[in-house]
Amino acid sequence: MPETVLRWSPQIKEVAGQYGVDPDLIAVMVLCESGGAHSAVSHAGAIGLMQVLPMNAPGKNLFIPEVNLTAGVDYLVQQYNNFRKNWKEAILA
Repeated sequence: MPETVLRWSPQIKEVAGQYGVDPDLIAVMVLCESGGAHSAVSHAGAIGLMQVLPMNAPGKNLFIPEVNLTAGVDYLVQQYNNFRKNWKEAILA
């Protein structure tokens, strides 16, 4: 894992633990979504480490890494539950 993602390991482990999600899964998602850049913004307007759309976390400052990770993992867990506890489908959502 590159240092750009490893630097967020404490925050990733904290949020992953709160939600009961494998921190390695979250780290890989951060790598794929933003490369570990907390200030990343996509052409679609997704923000931060986990590329969260503001409409999925209204009123939250998604440029704050801990806020972004929490919003991203929360959304992931929602999708996991929506897709009958299927991680593949949740991740694709």
